[in-house]
Amino acid sequence: MKLLFENWRKYLNEEGEEDTSTIVQQAFENTPEDDRTTTLNQRTPKHKSAAGSVFLETPTWDFIRDQDWVPYPHPAITSPAIGFKAPIPGILGIADIKDSTVPDEIMFQPAHGGKAMTKKPNPETGEHEVLAEVVANIPENVREVQHTTLLIGPSREDPKKLQVWTFFPGDPTPQLPEITMRQIQEKYNTNETQIRGSKQDAIDMGYGFVKHADI
Repeated sequence: MKLLFENWRKYLNEEGEEDTSTIVQQAFENTPEDDRTTTLNQRTPKHKSAAGSVFLETPTWDFIRDQDWVPYPHPAITSPAIGFKAPIPGILGIADIKDSTVPDEIMFQPAHGGKAMTKKPNPETGEHEVLAEVVANIPENVREVQHTTLLIGPSREDPKKLQVWTFFPGDPTPQLPEITMRQIQEKYNTNETQIRGSKQDAIDMGYGFVKHADI
């Protein structure tokens, strides 16, 4: 299966715009209705299900599908995902943690609502642990971007077909460092799950980006 999608990448790099457009269009058509709704809601500004980066206006499936998508070999896009980008502006949900607009006070909290876990279990407990992410209040005007990334990959129903996995304004984010909430709690001597700290502490721990949140 990995070879199949590596061949797709090679094909996209070698073929012209018409073939790229056909593959992207087919991936949109292959995407189940519930996945379409979830993805659109996540990118709709002020929607109750909005998460991360959002568009400037309410998107439609057809509008996103019909953009001028081009292959996007970003280093954070790994197999089996295949990346594309198009000139759709939006507002990022993150910022470089070293950016001067990121305030000195940040907050550690469970990553992705507690769903992001360590790759390997804790050897003492045999359990995977919840990772910690960093959030801060970041001004909207410094989070504006002019392009959107599209990720397509194998369909759940038929792994030999491609479907849309997600799309979002800006670039893919790097992986979180393997820092757990337990480690953060021990550092700050607390059992809280939302822990205020300093930007420099987060930088020293290895964090490269911070999510926007009203804290």
